[in-house]
Amino acid sequence: MSDEEFGQQFRHFMRRYPTGVTVVTAQSGDIQHGMTANSVTTLSLDPPAYLICVAKSARLHPVIDESRKFCVNLLGDDQADVSTTFAKTDLTDDERWAAVEWRDSEIGPRLIDGCTGYAECKVTASYDGLTHTIYIGEVLRLEEGEDKPPLIFLGGTYRKLED
Repeated sequence: MSDEEFGQQFRHFMRRYPTGVTVVTAQSGDIQHGMTANSVTTLSLDPPAYLICVAKSARLHPVIDESRKFCVNLLGDDQADVSTTFAKTDLTDDERWAAVEWRDSEIGPRLIDGCTGYAECKVTASYDGLTHTIYIGEVLRLEEGEDKPPLIFLGGTYRKLED
């Protein structure tokens, strides 16, 4: 089996694992950028910390590298359009931000209105992860958002939680 075929097999395999959907945002100078991400997880409760994985080829990568800060916006189940907007690679940052309501966080990166929660983080460590960089972000501030179910990604599509 070729590396490409094995990569496709792995991608198909991971479609069986549900993940929450977020938009990670960062600011460097006048640049405000956001990216849909599901490679986001809590790392520690004491101190509170997130682990995010960002492709080295992503436009978000140099923004986080320079600013050493990021925000995690937890999307609700009515925000699939927000996820899709921030996943598109053919949109400019201005086009993305024009498509959503937002506000500035206390540390700079934008927060997307209507999310279920927000975490503002400072990067305390980063590690080489092959094609990605693994960033550890200490949570500086949390904010609960709207009380609604999270947006879930499973089987290559958005899903909603049901009882």
